[in-house]
Amino acid sequence: MPLEYPNLFIPGAAKSGTSTLHELLNLHPSISMSSVKEPFFWVKDEFDSYSQSEKDNYLSLFESVPNLKYKGESSTSYMLFPNFIERIKHSNTKDPKFIFILRNPIDRLYSHYWYIKGLGDENLDLKEAVLNDKNDEPTIGSHHKNGRYKHYFQYGLYGKWLTKFYNAFDQKQIKIVEFEAFKKNPLQILNSCFDFLELEPIETIPELHSNE
Repeated sequence: MPLEYPNLFIPGAAKSGTSTLHELLNLHPSISMSSVKEPFFWVKDEFDSYSQSEKDNYLSLFESVPNLKYKGESSTSYMLFPNFIERIKHSNTKDPKFIFILRNPIDRLYSHYWYIKGLGDENLDLKEAVLNDKNDEPTIGSHHKNGRYKHYFQYGLYGKWLTKFYNAFDQKQIKIVEFEAFKKNPLQILNSCFDFLELEPIETIPELHSNE
C-alpha cells in the first residue's frame, strides 16, 4: 500500500541545521521530503476541520514515486507545540520515525535571537528578549509579525520536550543527532540516519549552505 501521510519528521531543534538535514535526506531515492520544509500541518488550530482540499494540498508537498519508504517534513516547532504527538499517535501513520538534531543550547539561542532580530522582529537586547518569554511555552498562535517564533529559552529545553516523545513512542523510533558532529562529518551522520531508517547508505553529498 503506497504511503499517503508522512512517516518521518525532523521536529527540531530550530536553528540547529534542520534545513540542511532536510535537504540531504531528500537525496535518498527512498525518501521524499516536503517541498515546503515547515508546513505546520499537524499543529494548526483548524486541524480537526481541515477540508479535503487542505489535506490534498499538504499531500501534494511530497513526491509519489515507486518504492518510496518515507515521506518526511521538518516543522521544527513540532518538538514543542501541543497536540503534535497526540495527533500522530491517533493518525494512520504506521511506525513514524523522528530525527532530532540538537545544538549546544546557548549557541542555538544566540543564533535564534539574531535570526529574529535580522528579520526586524526583535527590539529588545539579548538578555531582555530571553527573559521576556522565558516561562511561556510556545503555541501555534504565539508567532510574531513575520510568522516566526521567539521563546528562545524554551526551544533549548531539550530534555523537557524529548521526554514527551520517549514517553509516547518506542525509542527505536527516535534518533538524536548532534549539530556539531553533523557539521564536522555530514556524510557520516547522514548515513547514520539512513541506517536508523533501515536504508542503504549513499557515497557522496553536495556541499549545502541551507538557511545561512
